[in-house]
Order: sequence, then structure tokens, then C-alpha cells
Amino acid sequence: GAIELYYLENRSLPSSLAELMEPSSKTNEPFLKTIPRDPWGEEFEYRIVNLKSREYRITSSGENRMMGDADDVVYRDTRRSK
Repeated sequence: GAIELYYLENRSLPSSLAELMEPSSKTNEPFLKTIPRDPWGEEFEYRIVNLKSREYRITSSGENRMMGDADDVVYRDTRRSK
């Protein structure tokens, strides 16, 4: 949700999740107070897939904490990729 709010205010995707902790120009409050971690305590990987269509991907490395294998958990925002 914080990424969507950021986009609505800035008309662009954040370049990193850390950018969501910067104060909003409208409310002077950050979009996130802290960056959440996955259920295993690891950082999520955030990647812009397609800037033009505003498509992004958030990935957890999964229980084994190794990115790029079968237990990765991926959220890919595809609502605007048409």
C-alpha cells in the first residue's frame, strides 16, 4: 500500500523501499516508519520490472534465506502491465 500511496503523490515508483521512509511532501510523514521484514527476519528485495507500466516486484528469499531458488516468495504487481 505504501508504494501505491507514494506513486499517487509522486507520479513515479520509489527507487528503493528506503525511499518510502522519507517524509511525504504533502503530509510531512513517511509512507513507512520502518521497512518490514519477511517472516524469517530478512529484508525484502524490491525491483522495478517496468517503469513505463509501473510494474514492480517484491521478493522474499524464503525460509532458506537464499534468493533465486524454489522457495522464494514473489509479489509482482501486474495490475497496470496491460
